[in-house]
Amino acid sequence: MKKLSFLTGLTVTAVIVLTMSFSSLVDAGPNHKNHGQQHRQYKGDSTINLKRIMNQLSKLDLSQQQSDEIKSLIKIEIESNKPKHQELKALHIQMKGLTKAETIDEDGIRDIARKIADLRSELIISKRKGLKNIKALLTEEQREKLQQMKQNRRKNRS
Repeated sequence: MKKLSFLTGLTVTAVIVLTMSFSSLVDAGPNHKNHGQQHRQYKGDSTINLKRIMNQLSKLDLSQQQSDEIKSLIKIEIESNKPKHQELKALHIQMKGLTKAETIDEDGIRDIARKIADLRSELIISKRKGLKNIKALLTEEQREKLQQMKQNRRKNRS
C-alpha cells in the first residue's frame, strides 16, 4: 500500500511540475526574454537597422557623397527585401497556427520551416552583399576604423 501511495504522489508531483513548465512556455508572450530574438527575426522593421548603421558610419567622417550613396544603397536594400520580410512574417503566423492545432501536421511544419530557412538565407545573403557594397564606398582608412570599432564593440560585450 505504501508503494502505491508513493507512486501516486510521485505521479501527481510530476504532472504538476510538467503542467507548470508547459503553461509558463505557453504564456510567454512577445516580451518574454527568450522569445524576443525569435520575434525580431521576422518583424521586418529595417528602419532601426538604417538608423543604427548610419550612426556607426557617422563616426567615420564620411563625405556628403559617401553618406548620400550609402543612404541610397540602404533604402534600396530595405525596399527590395520588404516583400521577403512580409512573407517571413506570414510564414511564422502559419507555423504558429500549425503548432497550436490539435493534431500535428509534421509535413506542413517541415514545409514551412524549409521556406523560412530559405527566406532567412536569402535575407542574410542580401545583407552581406549590401554591407560589401557599403564597404566598397569607404576609404581604406575608414574601413580600418570600422574594423577597430567592431573589435571594440566585441570587447565591450564580453
